[in-house]
Amino acid sequence: MDKSTIADALARSAEFLSGIAPGALGAAVASLYKKGATWGERFVQLAVGIVVSYFAKQILGEVFPTAGDFTRQGVSFVAGLVAYEAIPGFIHSFATTAKKVPGDVWENLKLWFRRPE
Repeated sequence: MDKSTIADALARSAEFLSGIAPGALGAAVASLYKKGATWGERFVQLAVGIVVSYFAKQILGEVFPTAGDFTRQGVSFVAGLVAYEAIPGFIHSFATTAKKVPGDVWENLKLWFRRPE
């Protein structure tokens, strides 16, 4: 292997790890406060924290392009911290709302296409 290829691979690996580190740390801190969790639950919490914080960091960068790297890392940390606990409530709210959508669409279609009497 070429030395530049190894150096590039190491640089990309370091960039990747520094990108997910704040979310991983946030999820790790949150898992320390959750008593009685199994190792599987802790792993899932870490994975969810990393994924959510990664996307939160990307969204923050797009919405607020002038936000500094420190700000994005702070938001990533907080997103990783609360992601696992917030996901079940989000899923429940989304499912409740999504359950109503077909009926609402059907009612609107009936109003839209009703025959004039």
